[in-house]
Amino acid sequence: MIDGIPTLSAALFHAILHSIWQGCILAIAFAVVSPRLRSSHSRYLLAMSLFLTAPIAFVATFIHALSQLATVAQPVSMSAGPPLATVFASAWCIGAIFVGGRFFFGWIWLRLVIIRRSTAVPASIERLFAATKEAVGVSCRIGLRASNSIVSPMATGVIKPIVVLPASMLSGTPPNVLTAVFVHELLHLRRFDHIAVFVQAVGETLLFYHPAVHWLSAESRRAREYRCDDESIRHLGDRYDYARALLSIEESAGDRMAPALMMNGGEFMNRVERILGGDTRSSSARPHFSGMLVFACAALLTYSMSFGNDARRDGIDAHAQHTLTISWLPPSVTQWQGMIEGAAERHNVSADVLALMLLVESHGEALATSSGGARGLMQVMPKTGMAIAEERGIAGFDTAQLFDPATNIDFGAWYLAQMMERFSDQPGRLHELAISAYNAGPGHVSAYLSGTTSLPDETVGYKNMLLSMLSEADKDRSLVLEGRKAELRERLSDLIAPVEGRVSSRFGDQHGSKAAHRGVDIVAPLGAPVVAPVGGHVRSVGVDDKRGKFVTVAHLYGVESHYYHLSEVSVNAGDPVKSGETLGAVGNSGASSGPHLHFEMREFGQPVSPALYGLVLE
Repeated sequence: MIDGIPTLSAALFHAILHSIWQGCILAIAFAVVSPRLRSSHSRYLLAMSLFLTAPIAFVATFIHALSQLATVAQPVSMSAGPPLATVFASAWCIGAIFVGGRFFFGWIWLRLVIIRRSTAVPASIERLFAATKEAVGVSCRIGLRASNSIVSPMATGVIKPIVVLPASMLSGTPPNVLTAVFVHELLHLRRFDHIAVFVQAVGETLLFYHPAVHWLSAESRRAREYRCDDESIRHLGDRYDYARALLSIEESAGDRMAPALMMNGGEFMNRVERILGGDTRSSSARPHFSGMLVFACAALLTYSMSFGNDARRDGIDAHAQHTLTISWLPPSVTQWQGMIEGAAERHNVSADVLALMLLVESHGEALATSSGGARGLMQVMPKTGMAIAEERGIAGFDTAQLFDPATNIDFGAWYLAQMMERFSDQPGRLHELAISAYNAGPGHVSAYLSGTTSLPDETVGYKNMLLSMLSEADKDRSLVLEGRKAELRERLSDLIAPVEGRVSSRFGDQHGSKAAHRGVDIVAPLGAPVVAPVGGHVRSVGVDDKRGKFVTVAHLYGVESHYYHLSEVSVNAGDPVKSGETLGAVGNSGASSGPHLHFEMREFGQPVSPALYGLVLE
């Protein structure tokens, strides 16, 4: 599971950038459709629906991006300095905390300063409020209080709604004005507008940076007040009395960020003019299309800056073949074909290059361990594996996971992609430098390019062999690989027998319908010492149901010897061994019918007869 800060930042940045065009499209849709709607109720539903779509799309985009990143283990930039995604995500968090904090402290101010310090209203006003509730058709319990801290009536409270009057309205306010105030606020509460205000506060917090979304939110508030005005007039029957009631209330000087419905909200004078003019349609403010255009262009510029490196990396190997095409690869490599192709596609590297690297690195042995401690199919060093996991935000990673084929291939492909990006300014030598950096490290290759050092002999041989085999990818056979095998057989010619005993099954023997025997079975006494035929280092040690306890020894580059069904193992992965050094003891572990040693020689993962190396076992 990927839940690190880099991944969350990338997903959040993705959501922020996509919200730019999403919000602009929603605002344009409202600007086009709303003039054709005659009723304030229809315009409110349209404005509110489009506004709510924006934060929902933002959250959905974030979740989708996060799931995609978790699925493909998308890398983040390794360039110097904080990634742009992290910078933007941090800025968003700061802005959201600031805007959300204003709403939160507005709510605190509302609860502590206004409601808790409010007083009961006179009984006559309470009776008028109860009568108005019944006339409007509101049956739920709604409180009525008065406060010296406000200058305009308001309705607030999500769970326990309450109407608060300015204390100045308790004396000298005509009953018809109070009735108009009560009708207006009760209609808000009957339509759950107090909950809509809370939802808008959440949406405005998430998209605080988006002018088009803020314009939609303002249009929603305006349309909500217009709708409430129209319904209040229908209940009262006289628009002029209602207008006088509005004019008798001074424009609020309180904090408009408070999560409440104030009667003088929604552009107070425009409302009065609209009521007196008899126009029941909204006079929506025009959106600033030029501002939205500039905002969208800035977002596109940011997007190009952010993903420029990704696009450049995609362009590095734009024709990378994500399908394995080499026909002469041994089964030890092709058995991992699905994982190789999946990793190649995720990280946009060549599947053929990845497969050849796997062939040279481990010969297809998942438990391979080098003398230096590199692990798995792509021979990833534990320290490198931890750095990759941290860079990619992979939580709970353990270096033992490098022996997992899928993880190891994915890490190797990711690291290769990073090396290709690092040396993308050398397109003509891209594979050469990336492969060299995989073996020797990017710092060594950079020093080599600057002329301050040369590449190690091992790295030179490594990249020359890979590039030569890559040039033969479209052939039916690899002359390079065959030449290397011939060279190995010539150099390894003084092998000794791994154990003294009787050969019961030779290389290539056919037993009924079974496949040809891949090694040599030597019957020997239980506990007889098993030794290395030639020097090398222990590539892997393990146990399973088929092989029992086993040891694999790597010799010259490309040659391995395998020892199965041991009773005990005397070495550890990575240990150097000399010719004749004890590896373990003959046993009967795994799928074995009696004490014996199953011995194999392999060239680049392909089983071969030990006789090719001058080892004739009788």
